Amino acid sequence: MTGDERTGEVDVLAEGVRLRFRRRWPRPVDDVWAALTEPDRLARWIGTYDGLREPGGTGVFTMTHEDEPAGERLRVVACAAPVRLVVEWDTEAGWRVDLDLDSEGRETVLTFTQLFPAGTDVAEYALG
Repeated sequence: MTGDERTGEVDVLAEGVRLRFRRRWPRPVDDVWAALTEPDRLARWIGTYDGLREPGGTGVFTMTHEDEPAGERLRVVACAAPVRLVVEWDTEAGWRVDLDLDSEGRETVLTFTQLFPAGTDVAEYALG
């Protein structure tokens, strides 16, 4: 994979700025899903989530690998194991992240999509 393939795709839409990344793993969908949703596996790579793990559920997500970890409230918008998870942060920015998993041969492709408010400069986020 070249460096250019690691950056996100940015689209300016009427409802905001959409940033999309695609990543591949040589693992089955169920295994990648577990890394996104099981507490011990999630904590190994990004952080912790303490809350209800179903659509409409709320809780606190903490990115523990940041310089200054801080918990933020979020809501589970959709959850269709093992292929789709959508969460929204309860902040002024109103961040929403859609995670979609697909099988391609023996690999899993994760499509990470985030919609930002119109006019947001997503250059820093698009670097991956």
